[in-house]
Amino acid sequence: MQTKEHHKRDVRAVEYYLGGLFSYSSPTKNTIQTAGAAVKGATMIRRLGRKMRRLRENAGLSQAELAQELGLSERSKGFISEIESGKKVPRAELIVKIADYFQVTTDYLLRDEQGETEDTES
Repeated sequence: MQTKEHHKRDVRAVEYYLGGLFSYSSPTKNTIQTAGAAVKGATMIRRLGRKMRRLRENAGLSQAELAQELGLSERSKGFISEIESGKKVPRAELIVKIADYFQVTTDYLLRDEQGETEDTES
């Protein structure tokens, strides 16, 4: 588990990486800012969704169980589904929680193409 200082640093790093790509109007309604950022943002969000789904399924968790493990409400399984399908963008804090829970880096979830081959084959 991370210390509070490491958690804050990771959240800042994710926010920096996401900077300019998204407008956070609410915790569950995030929209892509510009057409130029749309391609990069859409690719990143699809990658996050594929990897998150793969990690969840490998852990044997339902969407509702993952939502609960991440400290979201029971009704948030729909939000998890929307993240996995690339329809919603989680806030930086949630991306860090997901990375911590599955013991992967935020770079793995958002940027790295590591695991992309396995993700597209399933």
